Amino acid sequence: MTVRPPGTSPTERGGPRMTSRDLRAIGVFTALAFALAWLLALPLWFGDGLASPWFTVVATATMMTPAIAALVVVFFVERPEQKAWTLGLWPLRPVRRVLGYGVLGILVSIALVLVALPIGALLGVYPADFANLSGFQQVLDEQAGGVEIPIPLGALILVQLAVLPWRRSSTSSPRWARSSGGEGGCSRS
Repeated sequence: MTVRPPGTSPTERGGPRMTSRDLRAIGVFTALAFALAWLLALPLWFGDGLASPWFTVVATATMMTPAIAALVVVFFVERPEQKAWTLGLWPLRPVRRVLGYGVLGILVSIALVLVALPIGALLGVYPADFANLSGFQQVLDEQAGGVEIPIPLGALILVQLAVLPWRRSSTSSPRWARSSGGEGGCSRS
């Protein structure tokens, strides 16, 4: 849909009107996002699938395809004057609220994961062993390949919990690209 700055209504009734140019932009975006994602995932379909050593790279790259499609549509199909505004990248006002919601999103997502563990155990989804952490110990033994880890299990878990916010924020780029590609142009009207 053609994005207009606030306060400029395209019709008397106040609602946006869909044009053939808007439909073309939507079609190009959809076709490009799907085609790029399928093209990137093609080696997985013809190879080892989820067991492929390239799965993580392909999955991360696939999350970037909606952002690439949005950039192509904005720069080559729509060509607006205010490209960053059309993509939903600007304005970041008020900055405190934008950054606050970003931090809140990271912390709430971590809290939901941590709360889901005991709830899943209570519902019987998996047998939990919070006292001895036998499942964590088993995974650790498999990954270490027989080498004894000199760090106590409790300290290792605390380190894992301490790096959760950093890991969550370091993987936010592909997730942001996926979301901004799909919703960036939809957030402005």
